[in-house]
Amino acid sequence: LDEGLSDIESYINLTDQAHCHHPNAVKMTMMEAILFTMAAPFANEWLRQKRTRTLLTERRGPKHLVIYGPGGNGKTTFGRFQNHLISTLPIDPISGKKYVKKDWENLFEHVTNSGSPYPVIIDDTKSSCFSNASGNLEGRIKSYFENDWEPELEFPMMIFNTNHDNLEEWTKSRVRRLDFLVKFTGSPKEQEEIQRILGRKNHVFPEFAKL
Repeated sequence: LDEGLSDIESYINLTDQAHCHHPNAVKMTMMEAILFTMAAPFANEWLRQKRTRTLLTERRGPKHLVIYGPGGNGKTTFGRFQNHLISTLPIDPISGKKYVKKDWENLFEHVTNSGSPYPVIIDDTKSSCFSNASGNLEGRIKSYFENDWEPELEFPMMIFNTNHDNLEEWTKSRVRRLDFLVKFTGSPKEQEEIQRILGRKNHVFPEFAKL
């Protein structure tokens, strides 16, 4: 457990060598994203408890996560780290770069029928997804927990990485936005440290899950 906590701290502290105007703010953002990731598998239980109290007055579910930051700033690698914390494997996020309406429909259909609460991380989410443009995700995200979810089901939380900061008004009550305003150096030393962290099993999540 101590090794796992140390690895999380080491990853976050890479910010100290990165190009960043407010390192402490970025560290808090990274830690919040990590806590969101580890809490995500329990969102369905949270919603079951909420529905027993507010079924007739408030049907909204937990907010999904949007991580915004400029291109090439480390969001994809951070997505691997998020997967690593839950599964012990640095699984690549799903690439949404070429996703069109049909691809999003297929993804939502798959995750809502998989029976798994494992959070789904989508990289390179297009600017249109959270806009008012045709083909956005407004209908999907609104109905996800409010209409499609039932207490006997397990729906995963969604984590969207994007280079675009144009989130429209409808997103504010359904997603939590975190700004990843940092640019890692990509130096050999930094890459070796990330390789070390991702190459060692992290046992923090099993302990977190007992809380």
